[in-house]
Amino acid sequence: MIKRLLPIFIILVSISVFSFAQSRKTAIIKGRLTNSATKSPFNDLKISIPELGVFARSDGEGAFELSEIPYGKYTVIVSGLSANADSISVSVDKDLIDLKEIIVTPNEKSASQGDAEIPTISITDNGNSGSDPSDDGSQSGDELLIASRDPFVSAAVHVLGGLFFRPRGQRTQNETEINGIPFNNAQTGFLSWSTQLGDQSDVFRGRDIRYGLEPSPYTFGSANGSTYIQATAADQQKETKVTYTATDRNYKNKVMFTKNSGLMKNGWAYSVSANKRWAQEGYRPGTFFDGYAYYAAVSKVMNKSQFNLTTFGSPLSQARGFMATQEAYNLAGNNYYNSDWGYQTVNGQQVKRASSVQKVFQPITILNYEYKPSEKTRWTIAAGYQFGKDKTSGLDGYNSSSPYGNYYKNLPGYYYTQTPPDSVTGNIVKQELLANPGLLQIDWNKLYSDNRSNTETIYNVNGIQGNNYTGLRSLYVIDNKVNDLKKFSFNTNFEHQQNEHATLYGGFTVVSQHNEIYKELADLLGGNYFVNYNQFASQQYVGNPSYNQNNLNDPNAVVKVGDKY
Repeated sequence: MIKRLLPIFIILVSISVFSFAQSRKTAIIKGRLTNSATKSPFNDLKISIPELGVFARSDGEGAFELSEIPYGKYTVIVSGLSANADSISVSVDKDLIDLKEIIVTPNEKSASQGDAEIPTISITDNGNSGSDPSDDGSQSGDELLIASRDPFVSAAVHVLGGLFFRPRGQRTQNETEINGIPFNNAQTGFLSWSTQLGDQSDVFRGRDIRYGLEPSPYTFGSANGSTYIQATAADQQKETKVTYTATDRNYKNKVMFTKNSGLMKNGWAYSVSANKRWAQEGYRPGTFFDGYAYYAAVSKVMNKSQFNLTTFGSPLSQARGFMATQEAYNLAGNNYYNSDWGYQTVNGQQVKRASSVQKVFQPITILNYEYKPSEKTRWTIAAGYQFGKDKTSGLDGYNSSSPYGNYYKNLPGYYYTQTPPDSVTGNIVKQELLANPGLLQIDWNKLYSDNRSNTETIYNVNGIQGNNYTGLRSLYVIDNKVNDLKKFSFNTNFEHQQNEHATLYGGFTVVSQHNEIYKELADLLGGNYFVNYNQFASQQYVGNPSYNQNNLNDPNAVVKVGDKY
């Protein structure tokens, strides 16, 4: 009996499963959002069906797609910080529901508030938290551009950023393009929001973000994702805006002015923006910040073509702070202790002076063209040129002790760890530092005094027999570590929607970057000259003068202010 009923049971179950599957047909809802004011794509808006708990965000072209939506009637909600919320009734009764163009009204008040989505200050931005005096300050700020999108990325950047925690544990940052041009440094892979983009959050807010290995229609991307910033004049919302911001981080004040024409009836659009950021002293003692930024763009829209010219830059000067050991923090009695500054007597007054000051100005100009013969096809061409110098100063010396107060041999812990421990000397040093924490800072007056009392003769200068030079030889100097950049970029890509289920992306990128990296002498600190010797090699190979030379082709080179060495 059981054997006879089993086939019937299997057939009934199969019919039930098939009927259930048929009753759970799903579809795709897609469309494209357009800004009613600028007639341009409206990106970064949320499209959701609350009763199903599904949502998507519009990309750089305003497009969105909701997948696996069961057949039925729903209310689709369009919302975002920069738009008035709207609802659309949709009846899902076939495999693909194309809502085509949806006109969305911008909310100017909300858009202004929404600028805070892009943080303008980061604890790791532009190297102010660097601990290595030789660090070039090429810290990455581009990960902040995706911070407000993914909850994991948001927590990693904002909460754990101070601990140098990285999503996926990778050093390589996400690929960033601006108006079609790859903007990451080809040498380091980094992008600094402050030193290169100048915290111009008003004009760089339009962006398409892909996290992880998700494909992007604009760039090849990377393991950490990609960010495309659309910052042409035609993409800027019409507005005139003046803002003031007060902070307690690297800078304390920021004033910004932005003027956007929006896309006018004659097809032209222009946009200008500028800001100033400054702090006489940041949250860490001995640091200052003096930064400017500018942006100017013009666009011309003709039929199916759009031409754009954009230029921006950020002249910046800032004193950087160094990290220290816990022993130094305890002796200073301050968790913001910074060893990179000290007092110098100028015209009878004691003024603070930092040794590590970054000065950078690397402007860029971008020319790009976009052609859209149809709603299904887009082709872009972009070319850009960037140039300029990034200089970071620091103390250099030869045959001299470290000028930094927190140098390990200047701290009591050095004596406690000797074999056998020298507790007596260690206790004396500890009491001196606790009584006078100023000893942990640079003594600029002593550096000048040492240089002005050191008269020496250098023989056979430049390797020329009998070519001798006598004068005040500097034991300490200020050098600039210079990175002179010249970068040309070309990029072209296209997008074609083959059918309802497939889109083809293609293109290629060419980047030619030339970096000349060298040291130049910035300040002799009271001396007449410096000698291009290798202090560490001379200590290792005593008695062999050839090891002293940094440049065997130019031995015993006398270096003065402005010289490369």
